[in-house]
Amino acid sequence: MEYNFREIEKKWQKRWVEEKTYQVTEDDSKQKFYVLNMFPYPSGAGLHVGHPLGYIASDIYARYKRLQGFNVLNPMGYDAYGLPAEQYAIQTGQHPAITTVNNINRYREQLDKIGFSFDWNREIRTCDPEYYHWTQWAFQKMFNSYYCNDEQEARPIEELEKAFAIYGNEGLNAACSEDISFTAEEWNAKSEKEKQEILMNYRIAYLGETMVNWCAELGTVLANDEVVDGVSERGGFPVIQKKMRQWCLRVSAYAQRLLDGLDTIEWTDSLKETQRNWIGRSEGAEVQFKVKDSDLEFTIFTTRADTMFGVTFMVLAPESELVAQLTTPEQKAEVDAYLDRTKKRTERERIADRSVTGVFSGSYAINPFTGEAVPVWISDYVLAGYGTGAIMAVPAHDSRDYAFAKHFGLELAVYMVKVSYNQKPYRRSIMQTFGAEVIASPSMSTRAGRDIITKHPNYQGSLGTAISEAVELAMQTPNCKYVLGSVLNHVMLHQTVIGLEAEKQMEMAGEYPDVVIACFGGGSNFSGIAFPFLRHKLTQGKDIRIVAAEPASCPKLTRGQFQYDFGDEAGYTPLLPMFTLGHNFAPANIHAGGLRYHGAGSIVSQLKKDGLMDAVDIQQLETFNAATLFARSEGIIPAPESSHAIAAAIREAEQAKIEGKPRTILFNLSGHGLIDMAAYDQYLAGDLTNYEVTDADVEKNLSEIEKIIK
Repeated sequence: MEYNFREIEKKWQKRWVEEKTYQVTEDDSKQKFYVLNMFPYPSGAGLHVGHPLGYIASDIYARYKRLQGFNVLNPMGYDAYGLPAEQYAIQTGQHPAITTVNNINRYREQLDKIGFSFDWNREIRTCDPEYYHWTQWAFQKMFNSYYCNDEQEARPIEELEKAFAIYGNEGLNAACSEDISFTAEEWNAKSEKEKQEILMNYRIAYLGETMVNWCAELGTVLANDEVVDGVSERGGFPVIQKKMRQWCLRVSAYAQRLLDGLDTIEWTDSLKETQRNWIGRSEGAEVQFKVKDSDLEFTIFTTRADTMFGVTFMVLAPESELVAQLTTPEQKAEVDAYLDRTKKRTERERIADRSVTGVFSGSYAINPFTGEAVPVWISDYVLAGYGTGAIMAVPAHDSRDYAFAKHFGLELAVYMVKVSYNQKPYRRSIMQTFGAEVIASPSMSTRAGRDIITKHPNYQGSLGTAISEAVELAMQTPNCKYVLGSVLNHVMLHQTVIGLEAEKQMEMAGEYPDVVIACFGGGSNFSGIAFPFLRHKLTQGKDIRIVAAEPASCPKLTRGQFQYDFGDEAGYTPLLPMFTLGHNFAPANIHAGGLRYHGAGSIVSQLKKDGLMDAVDIQQLETFNAATLFARSEGIIPAPESSHAIAAAIREAEQAKIEGKPRTILFNLSGHGLIDMAAYDQYLAGDLTNYEVTDADVEKNLSEIEKIIK
């Protein structure tokens, strides 16, 4: 018997339609499941292979969920509006309504032949008034609403009008485009047109200036997907970036609600992360930069206020209004040529393109923290719609800033503690691969380095020595910027995001730590995880221990003295109160180079002095014992520095076992050890030893610092 699939398919498809097999009705007894495909644009060419490829996969899954007992909604529709429909109608000389209906009928025929289980009773056509009626309704709702930050919801715009007439906008906490201030008298004196302009500042749907892809030949704004290589996909007409007055939605007002909502839906982590990136909510600081030899100033937004001291240059988006104001006559021709090239590229192309382009404006901005003048550049890797359209660039902390600096000859030098330079070749290689000059410290390139080598020819360096050399280079080199990412108080505070995340994660898990542990060198990693929980201890009286784990060969918290001391060996840095072993202290050549620092951060030192935290010292062999145990248990090789915290956590766990008391231990895994395998090679070969610091060594180095605190 011949299998006549054409007749068999027709028979069963007819039956499915007659019996409404896939029509979905509300059924509260079943669990709901929603399958949503990307609706196709109904072109005259019919379905392309990509359509059924995706639809078949989702249809299989929809059938699978039905068999599991779910009430599955699997609708289909057509994105049948806009420029493609218009262009196809022009090409064929037919009215868009005719061509769209004919194309939809062809799509439907093709989809039915494949045998999809769509609920056609819920078909959507974006060109149908029954559909776009609701899009217009939604727009009107947003236009006639503002977002109240206090109540975290949209409220009628009429409320503002009534309030303005009585109180002005004093005390108003609402999402807006710009901060303005006016009294009731000023509001009541304004014309209706002026009042509407003010209300536009608060409406959720509002008119605003924004960069768009403008195609003059088509007379319309195009989406990024409709632009290919600087011309329109339809017709091949030139497209430029242009600032135009457009309807915008104040989505940013809902950012936190959108983020919170992600926790309530069953999506994959990867999809949620994509949504978080799209929402793009950032917390940071606004910083004012003055323009050198000018009354002008501009604002930047940064999430990394801790890098202010390392700002090397500023960058403006090509579309920024500041470009015209900051471009000097000498640079105008070069800037204009660059702007002409840039306006032909979409934002998507600029984001995707990793090549480096830019032009110097001719102006300089004053770093408000250092008073130094930094050059202002223009580059298309900065977008007008991100932040303020102007950024501060710190090559040490951003890959695109680094690439830009490297391309235009803004070089980077790194002073790396000599013992780490030799023991951690892969860290050195990574920095060199990115183009940095990595110098083993102490070196002969600075006076501080030469002095140390002269006195101690075999000295393997310390963080204090590296700081001295870097500061000296920065002082002697014009337009050179210095940055240190370890022991400064603002760095410690910035890293508290680690602890804040841990706080939320433990809350979600229904746990709370009895003890918080982190490795300790200068204090940034330790502070990062400890400070958020320390505030519970200070403000709520939580019974929680905070423990800093440091190497026994560099025991500043456990054996140091609280005194004013320099943060570097040469004394270039200010005197700070800290637990210190003396800035001339030379730590043993342990592999945890990041912890080989003579002093503790001043904030952490004060906490230790006040008895609000504890400290333990860990020998090198115990550190690596803990590291290998962790690697074999968890499948993660920790950095030698991190392993001090692991060792301390193991001590806590063993003590809890002896006492027979359950104990929740939170520790910070602050680095990955795959780039430190040379250290593990030495440990596994039995070549590592423990180091002891004698009381005589401690006393000698402490005797060399001035005792300001008696």
